[in-house]
Amino acid sequence: MGRDRNILHNEERFLLHKIQSLLAQTPQNKVKFKSVITCKKIPVATISPFYHPNAGYVPVVRRLQRADFLNLIECNNTFLCPHCAYRILNKHARIIQGIIDGARRENYVGIMYVLTVPHYKYESSEQVLNKLCGTWATFKRHGSFKRKWKQIAQEIGHVTSLETTYGVNGWHHHYHILAFVPKSQLETIRTNWSLFREHWAKSYEKNSCTYDYPVWQSEYNRMAGYEADPYNVGASLSTNKDGSIRIATVSEYVTGWSSAAEIAKGNDKLHESVSKIPFELADGTPEEQQLFLEYADSVFRKRQRISYTPKLQRRFAEDIAAKHAEAEKKTAEACGKQDTTIAYISYKTWNDILQAEDELDEPIRELILINAFRRGITGIREILLEFSIADPEVYEEIPTISINYDCILG
Repeated sequence: MGRDRNILHNEERFLLHKIQSLLAQTPQNKVKFKSVITCKKIPVATISPFYHPNAGYVPVVRRLQRADFLNLIECNNTFLCPHCAYRILNKHARIIQGIIDGARRENYVGIMYVLTVPHYKYESSEQVLNKLCGTWATFKRHGSFKRKWKQIAQEIGHVTSLETTYGVNGWHHHYHILAFVPKSQLETIRTNWSLFREHWAKSYEKNSCTYDYPVWQSEYNRMAGYEADPYNVGASLSTNKDGSIRIATVSEYVTGWSSAAEIAKGNDKLHESVSKIPFELADGTPEEQQLFLEYADSVFRKRQRISYTPKLQRRFAEDIAAKHAEAEKKTAEACGKQDTTIAYISYKTWNDILQAEDELDEPIRELILINAFRRGITGIREILLEFSIADPEVYEEIPTISINYDCILG
């Protein structure tokens, strides 16, 4: 079981601070990963002339049994930012749950399968990722197989999620596919799965022209199922112990997402092979942190972590909207219909906090939020004094200047 949301949120913030420090170690990385490094640091009002809520101040609010800073920019990078990963991937989880509910009503079910390519300890993250993405692109281009498989599976759409772990065989990039098919086709899919697996292996063969013949031929044999190798499975279908296809649930599908929720599960999340997701590497030894930087370089240009086939979301739009509305209702109830403002920090003090963080390499913002949740504005001032923030400007209410009519006449 995961820990409560307040503890999880603290770990998420500390991890973000650590990742930002890692990515900012070189001038080149400061430019390349600028959006992640500045996530939850820069006030929105300073970069957008059309957005001025509480201009000049960063509000600290109590929400969902935790404290948070409002009106700061977010990078929306689900690969490298634990804050945005948790927020965005949970939104996708609601979308997928809505699709599953709508599909079930129309007598469709979700089945899950995993697509991988051979990977070895000596290969870099970028090499394995290029092999996987190239094979997937080749796989999707074959119209004749797509038509044949459509007759077999009668699939109405699928969700694709790019996952990454690092283990005994090095980097393991892979796709989790959640496909929606008629319940009546499950046995047909199971008996014809060898066609799917062999086509995936052939796609890898066509994409791997840089390998010597004996190398890619032996890899093809393993992926097509002719040789048993637990680390080089090409296309594995999720099944029950009796061999029947398992009906996927949203909790099963999102288990591998490297969000902060997975980090907070600690030992419960570790794989049998002691594989680690990238966020665990960032929180590990210096050697593991270098691996995280290697991973960051390989996913730098990636934009989408989750993708949907066309029309799938439109088909089940009402069910998806219902899930979002349900989540918003729970949030409103938990927050008492509105956020409770604890304090306002001026931009001057905010910049002093960021400067002190860089000089002392201490997660001052995270400590502020923990103290703010426990002791309110008094807790915030205590932390700022502890780190010698000179003349901190922190207010319970935004100070306003009123101009009196009589004063103008006088």
